[in-house]
Amino acid sequence: MSYFRLSPDCLLAEGGNGAALYDVRNQRVYLLDGRAYRFLRHCENNGRVDEKECVTGAALLAQLESEGLGAFEPAPAFIDKWLPSSPVRPKGFLGPAPRYRMVYWSITNRCLLDCSFCGTEGTVTWQTCLTCLRRDRGRGDGPCIANVEETIGQLAKLNVETIVVRGGDPFLALDRLREIRAAVLRRPRIMLVVVSPGLARTAEEILDFLNSPRVRLLIVLFGLDAVTTRTVTGHDDVHERQRMLLGILRDRRLAFHSTMLLTEATRERHEDIADEWRRQWGTAPQFAECYEHEMLRRGGRFVIPQPGAKRLAPWLSPREFFWRIQNKPCLYGQFEIDLGGSIRPCPGLSEVCGEIRNDDLRRALMARTLYDRWWSMSKSSVKSCSNCALRFACNDCATVEILGAADPAVKQAYCSYDPDSDEMTHERAWSPPEFVKILRG
Repeated sequence: MSYFRLSPDCLLAEGGNGAALYDVRNQRVYLLDGRAYRFLRHCENNGRVDEKECVTGAALLAQLESEGLGAFEPAPAFIDKWLPSSPVRPKGFLGPAPRYRMVYWSITNRCLLDCSFCGTEGTVTWQTCLTCLRRDRGRGDGPCIANVEETIGQLAKLNVETIVVRGGDPFLALDRLREIRAAVLRRPRIMLVVVSPGLARTAEEILDFLNSPRVRLLIVLFGLDAVTTRTVTGHDDVHERQRMLLGILRDRRLAFHSTMLLTEATRERHEDIADEWRRQWGTAPQFAECYEHEMLRRGGRFVIPQPGAKRLAPWLSPREFFWRIQNKPCLYGQFEIDLGGSIRPCPGLSEVCGEIRNDDLRRALMARTLYDRWWSMSKSSVKSCSNCALRFACNDCATVEILGAADPAVKQAYCSYDPDSDEMTHERAWSPPEFVKILRG
């Protein structure tokens, strides 16, 4: 007779129809069948292990011991599970101060392109925050923040790390954009990123604007070639002009980011796009994906999170893993200031959490909705994900998660696994394969 306890940095999680063992320090997940989970839970409760009577269970424990995930003990062992340091929060009276990381700021609704899906109802977008998609293409520019200097001063006092200026195309509001740039560069440490197709100004004007290591362009691309780009944007010269701008940025060694917006014209070619991009520019673009809601109801699938096997998201450190249990990486620490001065959780979500048209930014941020609902959101808060054993190894776009909670067609589009079905977690295919292993009891 002996006992077995999992290592302090291993977490056992149960779902509706499966379980997972998280090796937090080594960034691995082990999928467990029902027998393996029940046996490990018995061990974690300091239940005795009889190697002669339970040969299969003993073999499972020996495998875990060989991989450094636990150890046999001669007597019941009491182990403090490893947790990250964090402020004590008794009944909500104490808590960590909010950490403001990123602000999205829309300054214009104008754009030179004619993308049919932009700013229209019935469109679902994966990672809107990486694109130039507007909230409402028919809306005029309307009221905007009057005092840019004061607003950026307040953002600096909140220790905001990055301001992402969006549109439409912000270069069509060049005076306001220059005002923001000047105010940002008067403060240390803040990065300014401009999301744009890069078409509203000449290459030299854009390069002059980017002439600072703290100012960068995120250029939004629409196709692999001139034909697909014209199909999406409605213009003939977009592809060539964007390639010319990218070539100049590369030749002058100016850092930039890029997003390829996948649509019906390019969705099936996303791997070709990534390969071509690596060959020409030495790196792959980020991907966002746009779908008509009706097409999702007819069985459409997002190819980025779910090209076949559902793609999981390995964590980079133990601290990130435990942070994920309580928060959602793509929402925590950020908000959007829209064209009318409303504060929203992100560019893809519509809920208003405050207004700064008639108030200063600090007072508008005192509303608890942003923190209590959105910054505290995690996979366990998402109805369709809360009963999944792999919820701590998954990081999907919040926009589609919220829509997917109300519409099964959207949920199926980014994750076809139903934790409340009869299909066991370990019977599914997940990726990347080196991140996920299967253990059977």
